[in-house]
Amino acid sequence: MLIVDGIAHGYEKGQEVLRDVSFTFGTSGLLALVGASGSGKSTLLGILGGAIGPTAGSYSFGHEAKSFSWLFQTPNVLGHRTAVENVALGMVCRRSEWRSCMEEAKAALARYGLGHRERAKARELSGGETQRLVLARAEVAQSQVLLADEPTGQLDFENTRLVAAALRQLADAGALVVVATHDPAVSELADGVVSITNGVATYVESESSPR
Repeated sequence: MLIVDGIAHGYEKGQEVLRDVSFTFGTSGLLALVGASGSGKSTLLGILGGAIGPTAGSYSFGHEAKSFSWLFQTPNVLGHRTAVENVALGMVCRRSEWRSCMEEAKAALARYGLGHRERAKARELSGGETQRLVLARAEVAQSQVLLADEPTGQLDFENTRLVAAALRQLADAGALVVVATHDPAVSELADGVVSITNGVATYVESESSPR
């Protein structure tokens, strides 16, 4: 369970980006962090991922250690490798048999609508296809937490819709997906929404959640 308790963060010159942010969310599901540019949603995401230290407060994902994946506007993939190889590499830390990894990677790509692109080099994929590749990789790597920072920020309408559905799919598979987004296509699929305005956060459980 994600527990955020009194998180605050300030930068230089006394500017406070987040003030007393507190909420509780489940062990899995899709959580959207929304707000205008500069509102602090990416800062909160960075704190949850351990990239930024809070100046006050604490947070916890539960007692057990969690495995994390990140998804950015520009995804981290190996461009010279094929799509299926990129996904299979997400399993090398937990499995040594490469053929088995490749078969599971192919199945994952098919689940995310990329079965026809498995042999394409990652550098040949569109932005939306690359984002879905990263989500397939997070699934096969059995990532318990996915943190995504504006994953649809550079995508057109159709690819935004596909990536939003893929985020929902990963959450339904049991992961905790936390997304900083300004896109209603993502937030409307969320189980809960943290709305941040001038550093102050309000948590609302979504009535339109697929759950």
